[in-house]
Amino acid sequence: MLGDAPIGLDVGSKWIKACQDLGRGRVATACFPRLEAGAALSAVEAQRIASVLMRRGFRGERVVVAATSVRSVELELPSSVGAGMLSAAARMEAARVLRLDPWSFELALWPLPRPARAAGDTTSFAGAALPHEEAMAIVSPLEEIGLEVAGIDLGGGALVRSCAGVLGAGPMGVVLDIGWSGISIIVVLGGVAVYERRLPDLGIAQLCAQVGEELSLEPDRAELVVRQSLTMPGEAVHEAVIARMTAMSQWLGQEIEVSMEYAWHRYGDAGQGVIAVAGGGAGLRGLDSIGRTLDMRVVPLEVTSTPTVPGGAILAGAAGLASVIRRKERAA
Repeated sequence: MLGDAPIGLDVGSKWIKACQDLGRGRVATACFPRLEAGAALSAVEAQRIASVLMRRGFRGERVVVAATSVRSVELELPSSVGAGMLSAAARMEAARVLRLDPWSFELALWPLPRPARAAGDTTSFAGAALPHEEAMAIVSPLEEIGLEVAGIDLGGGALVRSCAGVLGAGPMGVVLDIGWSGISIIVVLGGVAVYERRLPDLGIAQLCAQVGEELSLEPDRAELVVRQSLTMPGEAVHEAVIARMTAMSQWLGQEIEVSMEYAWHRYGDAGQGVIAVAGGGAGLRGLDSIGRTLDMRVVPLEVTSTPTVPGGAILAGAAGLASVIRRKERAA
C-alpha cells in the first residue's frame, strides 16, 4: 500500500507554492510570499515552510523540490552506446561540453525526437546539470528542520507534466511560464520538452516597476495594482497598466515565435498546437493576440483571485513536482 503522496514544493523568487494529492479527489495547496524576495533558502524560512504545510493540512514530511541554477546541454551520442553505458557516456560528454568535473553535478537526461534532417547514427538527448553545491543549498535547510527531500526535479519538466492535458500529444505546443523574476518559454513536441529559453529579469517584477514609474506609485502599491489586473480581469484598470501589459504580450509573442522557428527548423512542420500559460502572470492582458499571430490557441491555466485554489496557474509547477515520485511508485 502506498503511503502519503509527496508534497510538490516550488520555492520561487517571490512566492512559495506547495501542492499534494490527498486522494479521493482532495488536494492540499498553499501559496505564500517569501520572507525576502530572491534570497537563498534559509533555515528560518525552511521552518516557516514546515509550519505552513502542517497548518494547511499537508501530510507527511516527503517533499519534491525544483532544481535551481541548472545548466542545460544538448548531447549527440552514438546509437551504439548500450543502455548500461548510456548514463556514464552522457555524464562524460556533458562534463566536456560544460567544462565541469564529471563528478561535481547531478545529470538529468531525456531523449529528444529525431530531427527532420538527422545525419549519422546518433541519438539526440537533452540534459540538465545541477552542481552538487546548488543541490545542497536546496536540500540542507529543508532536511535540517525535519523534511525529507524525496527528489529534486526540473521546474520545466514539472510544468510540462501539469500542462499535458492542455497541450495534448499531437502538434507542437508551448508552455509559457510568467514568473516574478523571469519568464520561461518551453517548446513541447509529443509530450517532450525539446527547447527551453529562460528570459531572466523580465517578469512581473519588471512590469510592476514600469507601472510604478508610469503612475508615480510606491513599489507595494504598484504591485497591488498589477496583481489585481492579473487576477481580476473584469475589474477596471488604468490605461497605462493595460498599455504596459499589452506591450509585454507583444514582446512575448516575438520571443515565442523565435523559439518556434528554431523548433520548426529542427523538427520540420509539426503543426501549431496550444500555448499553455502558467505562473503568477498567467492573467496578463493581451496574450490572445499572440495566438492570433501564430495561429495557436492560448489557454491560461485556471486563474483565480486567490492562488490557493487547486488548479490555479501559479500552482502549476508545484502540482507537476508532486506527481513525479508518485508515478514511479505506482509503476513499481
